[in-house]
Amino acid sequence: MTSTRIRGSAFALIAFLICGSLAQAADTTLRWKFEKGQKRNYVLSQAVTTRMELQGRQIETSFTQTSDVVWTVKDVTKEGDAAMEQTITRVQFEMTAPGIQATKFDTNGKEELAGPLASAGKLFRAMTGKPFKLKMTTRGDVTDVQVPPEITEAIKEAGPAAAMLSNEESLKNMTSQATVVFPKESIASGKSWTGKKSLSLPFGIMELNTTYTLGSPTGTVENIDLKVQTELQPAAGAPVDIKLKSQESKGKYLFDNKGGFLKSTELVQKMTMTLTTNGQEINQDTNTTTKMDLKP
Repeated sequence: MTSTRIRGSAFALIAFLICGSLAQAADTTLRWKFEKGQKRNYVLSQAVTTRMELQGRQIETSFTQTSDVVWTVKDVTKEGDAAMEQTITRVQFEMTAPGIQATKFDTNGKEELAGPLASAGKLFRAMTGKPFKLKMTTRGDVTDVQVPPEITEAIKEAGPAAAMLSNEESLKNMTSQATVVFPKESIASGKSWTGKKSLSLPFGIMELNTTYTLGSPTGTVENIDLKVQTELQPAAGAPVDIKLKSQESKGKYLFDNKGGFLKSTELVQKMTMTLTTNGQEINQDTNTTTKMDLKP
């Protein structure tokens, strides 16, 4: 009787240890991996459509900006963190708006933007071929972003219209927006973690509170779902008061955890805002799709 109890206890202990090991093995440690001299080519695109009603008229404006970006690892620390350069090699831009002829621009072409968008074309050309320097940890934290002085000067000369498309702050945030910061600890499928980013815009501060959820992997690729909750903090004395009425967002990261690199990301956001200026209230719907894909 005693030996039976001992054997039963031993089997229970073995089963507990096996289950515990399997549960532990199911957790995943997500990390970026870098090698000196490593290069990766990405295509970053953003498509924005805005609809508003102004004095009884429906007004729709849309633009798409696509940038080819090369990530080059210049050095790697003993902890695996990278000193990196990111270089925009090409910018393509398309825009349609009431009263403006449909516009297309490509820094690989010779045609220039005219009229109110002329300064934007000069800015896009200034952005190409000049590397941004930055540091990135194995968890994905981006620090010490250095915008080339030629681009900073071009932004100053571009004026408000072009600066709304690409200002120094948005360029500094370009990498952190496209990357994901992983948790310190291992995480199991179905579990979530959060991240927070701030963007300085002409009308105030935009806070992006993101919830990431790890899904089931596809081979070596981890499927990470995300949802973004946006908060607006108006700037003091801003000529336009903006209030966020409703929002909806969903997206996905595809991350090769074995190789330690991002394959693609997509985020779709829908927002309804109320803009008040000079006592006039304007309702605005904005749909934004942001994508980043690794070139083969």
